[in-house]
Amino acid sequence: MPSADKKIREAFLKFVSAELDGKLESINIKYHRDCIKFTNSNDEYVFSSNPVKGGSESFANLARKGDIVIKRRKSDTLLLTKEGKVYLFLIKRER
Repeated sequence: MPSADKKIREAFLKFVSAELDGKLESINIKYHRDCIKFTNSNDEYVFSSNPVKGGSESFANLARKGDIVIKRRKSDTLLLTKEGKVYLFLIKRER
């Protein structure tokens, strides 16, 4: 497995196994995927997602510092709470 593919796979496994519930500190791009950090944490989480039915904005275009992100361990769904609205995103599996 090439080095970049291995790093993407490791980042995906870290993300999918994590329980997330916090305020976004930053949203960036890493490995051509979304990369987020939370307030009061140095951990970063890398993932790809698609908006759930009815959504048209990508996570990176919608999410901003201060928004709340919730994801349960092993879940394929990420919740973004922004200005009182909840947006759902399906996590893309990395092979």
